[in-house]
Amino acid sequence: MFEFSNTNITTGMPAEIPDMFISGEKRRNLYLLIKEALHNIIKHAEASHALLDMKIQNRTLEILIKDNGKGYGNNAFHQGMGIKTMQQRIKKLKGHIDVSHSNGTSLTISVPLENSNEKI
Repeated sequence: MFEFSNTNITTGMPAEIPDMFISGEKRRNLYLLIKEALHNIIKHAEASHALLDMKIQNRTLEILIKDNGKGYGNNAFHQGMGIKTMQQRIKKLKGHIDVSHSNGTSLTISVPLENSNEKI
């Protein structure tokens, strides 16, 4: 996706990932959330750089997706179909998404890893 854009992406992952299982449906929804957020950066943000960072804290998967693009007004951000689809996916995952529009756009996606037999 990024190879055909002018946006460079940096990723950050924890050095050690706890042994947890995440169901196929949850994995698919997480993948599609990240894909849509990155697609929005390429399509709308006019960003030169994007960051994708993940961590697990207190049995919660936290995903930060941030860019240095032109940002959105709060109303414009919440009107697109891609964002509405992202919000529906977050609801299915019993998580939440926080959006900040300072110096680009920053999305923080938090999804609980509910039971002990969920593994990554």
